[in-house]
Amino acid sequence: RVAISTIIVYGIPMSFLAVIYLWISQYVRTTTSTVSTVQHRMHIKRHTEMLKRVLIPVFILLALGTPCILFIVSAAIENNGTINYLCYRISFFFVSLGTNIMPIAIILLTPNLKAAIGRRRSRKITSITVLGTKTLTVPTLNLDSG
Repeated sequence: RVAISTIIVYGIPMSFLAVIYLWISQYVRTTTSTVSTVQHRMHIKRHTEMLKRVLIPVFILLALGTPCILFIVSAAIENNGTINYLCYRISFFFVSLGTNIMPIAIILLTPNLKAAIGRRRSRKITSITVLGTKTLTVPTLNLDSG
């Protein structure tokens, strides 16, 4: 029962996503090889980027959920559904790893967030010496970025 429910919960949605991704990528390849308008190509490029931004986090979560699924399936097959206590600890490690990786992946995949963090990191520090006694470090304001 556990193996069947795991296949239903993970397998069916992932197979649908894979089929949709393959269908869209095939469509993009065939339309870019034919002569099309610039606006149509930009439309296709925008949809491809959107699809990439959705599928990469999904595949990260799928990859990090795979050890847990393997432990559940192996416990269902070998131990009649009894899961070893170490399986929980290993599964929790991958869940915590996923919760730490996902915000980084989302920041790297979203251009607006990536630019905002890049602007924040590129602030310059200016040292000011006041009458030769003290040195103050003051962040310089960047008035050019919006």
